[in-house]
Amino acid sequence: MAKEKKPSAEARKDIANTKKREKVMKGIIDSLTNDEKYKDYFKEYSTSSVTIFIESYARIKAGWLEWGPNNVQRENNEKMRFKEMASAMLWEIQQKKLFNIQCRWRAKEMELPGVEVSWDFLKWEQKIKTCPYIDPITQSEFDLYKAYMTSGSYQPRHFMSAWQAYDFYRAEYIGGNESMMPTPAWYIYYDTMMGTGNLFMLPNTKGEQEQFYLGLVKAKEDEKAKKSKKKKSGKAEIPAIIKAINPKFDGKPAIIADYKTKEEFIKKFEDKTLLKYFHAMEKEDDNWMETQALDDCVELFSFEINEKEHPIEFKDTDDLKGSMFRAAADYELSRITDHLDIAYEEYRMMVDTGISMEETNEFQDFADNAFNSIITFIKDQLLQGRELNGEPRDFNY
Repeated sequence: MAKEKKPSAEARKDIANTKKREKVMKGIIDSLTNDEKYKDYFKEYSTSSVTIFIESYARIKAGWLEWGPNNVQRENNEKMRFKEMASAMLWEIQQKKLFNIQCRWRAKEMELPGVEVSWDFLKWEQKIKTCPYIDPITQSEFDLYKAYMTSGSYQPRHFMSAWQAYDFYRAEYIGGNESMMPTPAWYIYYDTMMGTGNLFMLPNTKGEQEQFYLGLVKAKEDEKAKKSKKKKSGKAEIPAIIKAINPKFDGKPAIIADYKTKEEFIKKFEDKTLLKYFHAMEKEDDNWMETQALDDCVELFSFEINEKEHPIEFKDTDDLKGSMFRAAADYELSRITDHLDIAYEEYRMMVDTGISMEETNEFQDFADNAFNSIITFIKDQLLQGRELNGEPRDFNY
């Protein structure tokens, strides 16, 4: 006689949960049937319907008790997510204020202690919460940003955007053509409402001087390379700026665990069985970002949504996919806008009580180190350029 197979751990867990649920249901049914506090309520209805109601209600209540805590936590997490997004977006106000200062600094209309080169603004972009050159957000600035969010002009931040990318935004403003790094929609709205677009027309005096000095250094390096009698090796030289950012960089490419790399690795080192499993469980999907975006839309709509407060509109039935993306974006924007006021209240509380807003995490530390290395390298190049031009090795230009 074959030995009876024992149920798996997962099956045993399911069985235990079912027994627990049935026990809870039995207790609910017993309470609804026998407790005096329910009898007056139920006596207005037919006995058969009460019996059906009690059994149905007991089953549903058991589910509420079992899954309710997780769903409440999930809903709270969702609300917290929108509030955190609203809080993060408030800093776009400060980025625009810093950008306006950068325009004036480049035109030599103002000096900033500690800002020696234009690349310093990239550092303060990353540390905007502690930037010493901008005042706290005022009520009128917040009201303007909130009006932007509900104006129809709002656009999510482009993935290529950098808040202090002066050269790209000025070229786009003057040339009228969209660049690979388009101007943030918030900047355009702000300039339109506040009449500050003329800041782009200020002369880029500091930037042009920097390019002049860097050009002198490059010309000298090119001349030195031409005069060198050494034979060029087959190995490409690692750029000096890369060495400055990461002294340990050896010039080798990074290995990425994408579909092709994993497939090639398995073919080289594993057996055919594993390759078969790999092909059965994974597929090469060039549209994985779109698939993930669709999954995110479904996840977003799966939450309990109040249709009266946040109606979901699928505007183009001929393009269901695109319509779903737009509906999800509109819904998310409405939820973020709902949380802007409380985000600003918390911000003002932190400002008024002197609570530090400085953030420290691994990514921030990495960004700080990277930018500091780049800026140090650039500053050294500029000082060399100043020296080549017969000028002092300082930033007083």
